[in-house]
Amino acid sequence: MFTKDISSTFEKNLRHEWLLTNGIGGFSSSTIIGTNTRKYHGLLFASVSKNLERVMVLSKFNEYVTVNGQKISFSSNECKGYVEKGYVYQEAFERKFLPEFLYNIDGVEISKKIVMCHGENKICIRYDIVNTKDDLAYFSLVPFVNYRDFHRVQNAKDYAQSYLDGVLAIDVDDTYKLFIKVDESEYKPYFNTFYKGMYYRIEEQRGFEAQEDHLMPGEFTVQLLPMEQKEIYAVAELNEQCTIDDEVTKTLIKAEETRLEKLIKMAGVNAYIQKDLVVAADQFIVSKGEEKSIIAGYPWFSDWGRDAFIAMEGLLLKTNRFIDAKSVLKYFANYIKNGLVPNFINVDGGGSYNTADASLWYIEAVYKYFNYTNDYSTLKELFPKLLEIIYSYMTGTDYGITMDDDGLITAGTKDTQLTWMDAKVGDFIPTPRYGKAVEINALWYNALRIISEINQRLISKFYADDAESANSKTLLSAIYNVDKKSAKKSDKSSTKELFLLDKAMTYYDVLTIAFDGRLSKKVKESFKKFYADNGLFDTIEPYNEQLRPNQIMALSLSFPVITGDKAVEVLKIVKDYLYTSKGLKTLDSKDPSYRARYEGDGYSRDTSYHQGTCWPWLLGEYAKAYRFVNKKAFTLATIEEMLYEGCVGSIAEIYDAEEPRYPNGALAQGWSVAALLFIAT
Repeated sequence: MFTKDISSTFEKNLRHEWLLTNGIGGFSSSTIIGTNTRKYHGLLFASVSKNLERVMVLSKFNEYVTVNGQKISFSSNECKGYVEKGYVYQEAFERKFLPEFLYNIDGVEISKKIVMCHGENKICIRYDIVNTKDDLAYFSLVPFVNYRDFHRVQNAKDYAQSYLDGVLAIDVDDTYKLFIKVDESEYKPYFNTFYKGMYYRIEEQRGFEAQEDHLMPGEFTVQLLPMEQKEIYAVAELNEQCTIDDEVTKTLIKAEETRLEKLIKMAGVNAYIQKDLVVAADQFIVSKGEEKSIIAGYPWFSDWGRDAFIAMEGLLLKTNRFIDAKSVLKYFANYIKNGLVPNFINVDGGGSYNTADASLWYIEAVYKYFNYTNDYSTLKELFPKLLEIIYSYMTGTDYGITMDDDGLITAGTKDTQLTWMDAKVGDFIPTPRYGKAVEINALWYNALRIISEINQRLISKFYADDAESANSKTLLSAIYNVDKKSAKKSDKSSTKELFLLDKAMTYYDVLTIAFDGRLSKKVKESFKKFYADNGLFDTIEPYNEQLRPNQIMALSLSFPVITGDKAVEVLKIVKDYLYTSKGLKTLDSKDPSYRARYEGDGYSRDTSYHQGTCWPWLLGEYAKAYRFVNKKAFTLATIEEMLYEGCVGSIAEIYDAEEPRYPNGALAQGWSVAALLFIAT
């Protein structure tokens, strides 16, 4: 609970935010004192398609109490040169399952709790109000309405409105209306009235347009008798038809709290930090029609392939949400193209495939899913997709992703960014990592080992009684309808010295090489090219000697590609030069390109994104590497601090490289939460 100085420390409280989500991509968010500092702050951001097309529709309710004839705002807003100081009446902010705010306005005590309805573009606020005065008082709400794409600001129009049977309907476009209802209220419409120049200081710092006007359509007012206690519900939804029901409204908060309690029980956790992380994890799981996906982060990310499968173990497997994990795997399987899992899913439903590692993380996620569930049926169903990935990497696919003569994967050009360090500013690439990247090849080795093991497991499960099934070729033929005569040809035009991959070889022949262990052994041997005097090179061919954290993946995956003394050395190098309690630095501080702060406009931020900035998700990989080397669990003392210092109840995307390390970037990031959940459980 935030209580000390909450009514007096404006700047400090702006650094603390809250987030609610609705399980279909919509969200609600602001600071703990209600001042919107981002264009992504608002009471209702709705998701209007299954591909996460999101719009802002309701910025906030401005809240007032009238006592002794004086109308007092207890809302907080910032305009250029002016601050509406409603926060001086706020006594506390608390986040258990849901955000709760406590106010005292000249003897009128108000507790406010907000819920976003799961599966609906609907927000509900319960106000518990006690008028301790001997006189009449009035409680009133003024909606700030603005219908726009969530990535841009605009000045709202004077949308048409109607009021019938206690429900305000605002025509925001040809399809949707914003419906608002406030219990026991009288409504007074305004005409052509706007809140002018709401200012988003964080957007200005980020180099974006930072002011907009909101429509004030009217005012809802509730009378408070002397010494009266009331429970008032305010509900807003974006929909084609109004679904607000008074009896249902009273159950919404309890229903959401019960849903979250069930998730905690399913996860089997007891410590309050673990419970908070389970609740945080749920915010990233979204339904897309009948399928599930994982949003990379809030407020601006959609579902990204790499992020989803790095985060899956923490968000879904550690929390025992196996049905959802299976759904996510199947959802992305539909998008695999030329052996590539998409980098992200577009709002039009298409995929962007500029990634060399998402497919390899997908294989790791499938393997972990199987190890948690022993679900042979799903493993068998997805295995052809894994084969497609392996075959495509061996024989070459888009963006120059292909296996070289030494068995290692090379990818991209000097003009492309295909790894997770993907910042690009115009034509300038701050972190060029084309060629053979260390984590791509650690993932490649891991994928080959996984494919070989899955192959043997499926043979044992489905063909153990068939003498011929001991041969992996039989498995290919029997299960996947692949045979020598009909299998498609390899696109390779040159003969490979090691494996004789040429265009005369079939899919059948190429995959047999992956199954029998020859290729993984060669990759492990060739991986020694990454060995530096201290640790591992970040890339080879071309060589990059910068000290970066990507080498930790050589130790953290299901099948580490290095062992023994070199593994100990790599862990020590990362610990000594890159480890912080908020994440791993992305570059050694002694490097001339090192940047201590992530700040400024787009160019400044993008050029520092992977040049020192700390990433919490890497703590998960560090923890796995630590366990592999030391044979014991890694512990982290800063989890509670991280849960409450930025977005209360979640973990930020990044932190500044140097103290004071403030949370930065996206206010809540899936793989950050996943990493800390992995460590905490």
